[in-house]
Amino acid sequence: MPEDFSFGFSVANDDQYLYVAVRIVDDILVLDTNPDPTELHTRAWMDDAVEIFIDGDHNHAPHARDSLGVEFNTGGEFSVVANGAVTSDQSGVPGRGDDPEAWTSAGSYGAKGPAYAAPWDSTTGGFKIEARLNYKIMGANVGPGSRIGFTISAHDDDDGGDRDVALYWKGFDQSAWRDESGWGDLILAPAPAANVAD
Repeated sequence: MPEDFSFGFSVANDDQYLYVAVRIVDDILVLDTNPDPTELHTRAWMDDAVEIFIDGDHNHAPHARDSLGVEFNTGGEFSVVANGAVTSDQSGVPGRGDDPEAWTSAGSYGAKGPAYAAPWDSTTGGFKIEARLNYKIMGANVGPGSRIGFTISAHDDDDGGDRDVALYWKGFDQSAWRDESGWGDLILAPAPAANVAD
């Protein structure tokens, strides 16, 4: 693992959403490919970003990017750039990065001015990403108590142009973005029992 780049994450869920929080340690933040934080169709993998991968039907498909997009009916890829720009174009809900019926997210790095004029900044020490994904995008049978396939990746670009490094939590190789068979299992907590007043 590069000494200047690492990440950690946490997940939680309630009766409607999966929540993902990611902390990225990165000595140089680069946003040259995706400078607009309102963009909904980014090329996130080119800059400092996080990608969240969902396999809602938990079938471990080796070709999640099939030409018909069948796997997108139960998840896909949800990406957030450090500045908050997003894409869900490789999912069943393309272009819906700010829709509570699908998913919402935020990036903590919101620098203006110099960070965009010279699209890298070595002063921040990293960034944070938070995402909220509605179970509806994972398939009809997903909810509290379900088991889904899941992985997450962080991307590092230190010099503009293409990314320098991609780190995955679970995955067999650099094709982890399209091969669900190496992803981890995520067990959603059961819904809490309702309180009944006597």
